Amino acid sequence: MYCPKCGKVIDDNASVCPSCGASLKSSPVEASKAPKEASQKSVFASVGLVFTIISAVCLIISFLLGFIIKDRSSLAFNIFSTAFIIAALPFNIILLVRKISAKSSILNPLMTLVFIAIAFIFSLISFGSLTSFLVSTTYSPSFYISVVSMTVALEVAAVVFGVFATNNR
Repeated sequence: MYCPKCGKVIDDNASVCPSCGASLKSSPVEASKAPKEASQKSVFASVGLVFTIISAVCLIISFLLGFIIKDRSSLAFNIFSTAFIIAALPFNIILLVRKISAKSSILNPLMTLVFIAIAFIFSLISFGSLTSFLVSTTYSPSFYISVVSMTVALEVAAVVFGVFATNNR
């Protein structure tokens, strides 16, 4: 059976959950509902992860179109990247609030939010540097490359911490 408080698998004859110490005097039917509730909590992190991954892919496409081909459509992909990173924020905030209310570890969702927030700032900087790169013929591409690589690294870190936040119910 599953613990009704933390969702961990426990012995059917246990009276107290060994993980969280919750009393297990409720019926097994109520205790079996816990995994469904726990999986609903992870939906927020999963959606946030998907948006962050889409943002990273759009940013990579923007880099390929903008830096290698010098196509102006790369600006649209950079805007998509920024939009998806913004869309990931509320889902991760909801996950953080749920972790706080469940009194479980908030380190992973908090780190996910921090990396996403910093990635958003870098995404805005990369948009400005991409615009300068496409307009000017004398612009040094090294700044643009460093900003894009830093943004992708931040988004990958957000995904890694988001995966841990999803798995640690």
